[in-house]
Amino acid sequence: TFADGSDKTFKQGQTDGLEFTNAATLSPAVDGATINYSSSDESIAVVDNNGAVLVDASKIGSTTITASYAGNDSYTESSAKYTITITPNTTGDGTEKNPYTVADAIALNAAGTLPSDSVYVKGVISKIDKIDTSFGNATYYISDDGTTTSQLEIFRGNNIGNAKFTSEDQLLPEWTVTVKGVLTLYGKTLEMGQGNYITSIVKPSVNVPTITGTTAFLDNTTVTITADEGCFIKYTKDGSDPVSSTTATTSDKNTVTFDLKATTTVKAVALDANAEMSSAVEQTFTKLDESNAISVADALTTADGTTVLVKGIVTRTDAYNSKYTNLNYYLADAAADNELEVYRGMGLKGADITSADDIARGDEVYVYGTLTTYNKTTKEFAASSIILKQTKAEEKTSITAAGWATYVTARSVDFSKTSDVKAYTVAYSATDDAITLTPVTAVPGNTAVVLKGNQGDYTFTTTTDADAVSDNNLKFYTKATKVAKAKTVYILANNNGTVGFCPATVGSTVPAYKGYLSISGGTSAKNFFALDGTATGINSIAADKANGRDV
Repeated sequence: TFADGSDKTFKQGQTDGLEFTNAATLSPAVDGATINYSSSDESIAVVDNNGAVLVDASKIGSTTITASYAGNDSYTESSAKYTITITPNTTGDGTEKNPYTVADAIALNAAGTLPSDSVYVKGVISKIDKIDTSFGNATYYISDDGTTTSQLEIFRGNNIGNAKFTSEDQLLPEWTVTVKGVLTLYGKTLEMGQGNYITSIVKPSVNVPTITGTTAFLDNTTVTITADEGCFIKYTKDGSDPVSSTTATTSDKNTVTFDLKATTTVKAVALDANAEMSSAVEQTFTKLDESNAISVADALTTADGTTVLVKGIVTRTDAYNSKYTNLNYYLADAAADNELEVYRGMGLKGADITSADDIARGDEVYVYGTLTTYNKTTKEFAASSIILKQTKAEEKTSITAAGWATYVTARSVDFSKTSDVKAYTVAYSATDDAITLTPVTAVPGNTAVVLKGNQGDYTFTTTTDADAVSDNNLKFYTKATKVAKAKTVYILANNNGTVGFCPATVGSTVPAYKGYLSISGGTSAKNFFALDGTATGINSIAADKANGRDV
């Protein structure tokens, strides 16, 4: 055993304590025994046959010092070890009283010596990515000097005292913060992982103004610069210093708004009534062209971390939840193509999603954001991508000479605004083994109805005033789906001039967004439900509608 068996740690560049003797002994003692010493990396430390060690702290690394005894006729061989590690010469030690700097965190990462436990890091907020009041967290960046050079990402952290963020003005650039959390490497990005929180905040005497607007745009973007009450703003739109530039514009108010139609770097400072000035803040707004857009197919093979503009058709959306300001939806180049998920996407030009109708099936969109792969399998846009252009799909369908059709709305529709067409929901009664049609006027998006009208093409009027329907057994699939059980899926068909619902064959495929009558458990004994207000059991109708014709 060594006299001191503990591991030793030195900082890179350290000059004291680099020479010491740490001899090993045998227990019990063995007369005439020879103990040999070795170092696994002599560029870090060397050891002589007396256990005397000389450490070279000029570079980061580690070595294992081993003392070994070969054994004799009475005793078996044995050994003892300890490790010498040279760590980066950090300014802080990661404690609350002496937090790491951002440079310290970067050096620890470069050396491959990131601590596994929570540490404290102090820095100046250089950029705020998003303060999400829905989840109460913020993603932002800190650096040692407040610039965007050599930043550390603080990912989805909480406010001071581990409280939730409740407004977007609770954190601003140029504030000095100390953050507690675990340093981690996400891909190639050094960050403080989710679950971190601020332990202290120091605000400057004059806060920097905020510059907001859609940072990537196709046609134009509206920029707003906002300073604290009682302050005014100096700004430039050519990337020059707003303090000294002859092109600077001075506003006598604390808010200024303007439009941009070309790629522009905006810089601004705020000044208070005593001419005290904030640090400068800047934001670049980049004009893109529709020709820059790639297809969904290309996006699905593009490397993670790439920021792209993708043109696609919305194939489906997840259910809208009014608690959140974003929406999950899916894109494809065509209806049947492979899909690209847009995870927690924002609306047009970054606007909040406030309605289920903001994004709907069939819309053509240009989406701008960063690609990633979820769980190593699902290619998607990372959270907070934005729509730069949106062409909303029309609500339209055709009715054949049979006079009936099923239809699944994409947005809320008011059928009363279209002449010669009536819309109905369909309820199934297991007790009576019968269906009942109920007329409806306005229904929400993603609602299946049956339509009655003259032969022709129809375009329907959307509405913002539609209540959810109840007792409706008309359903639909969001993807083409094979029928798994007999007499559970009934599709609309024309049987010799009589229109109604008949069961689809097991194994047949129901297209996405094709309305069908759903009867759970296959409990109906009937092969046909006519759309004349009654249910009939015409046993001569084949179960797979072989004698019927889809309408």
